[in-house]
Amino acid sequence: MIFTKKEEENRCIFSSSEQLNPRTLKELIEEMHNFLQNDSRDAIIDMTNVEVVDSTILAGFMTLYNNFNNNRRKFRIINANSYVKRVIELASLETFLLEE
Repeated sequence: MIFTKKEEENRCIFSSSEQLNPRTLKELIEEMHNFLQNDSRDAIIDMTNVEVVDSTILAGFMTLYNNFNNNRRKFRIINANSYVKRVIELASLETFLLEE
């Protein structure tokens, strides 16, 4: 697994040691699906090590957001660099994805 977890009381923070691409996105979606089924906390993705995102990654994030939202849980992104934030903002997804 390329993701590490930081356990907190009400949420779990997932960090990737690699750039997100179609392969790692698939792993993330599988990891989040398992987490959603087996844990009651919210999920946070720490984007510290992610330099770029594209439309495929954003679509995957929105799928995860919707899955968590449908289960009355939160899915958010933290520590996105200025480029990643700008891409999210250009797609008008900051309200859904970025942690305030």
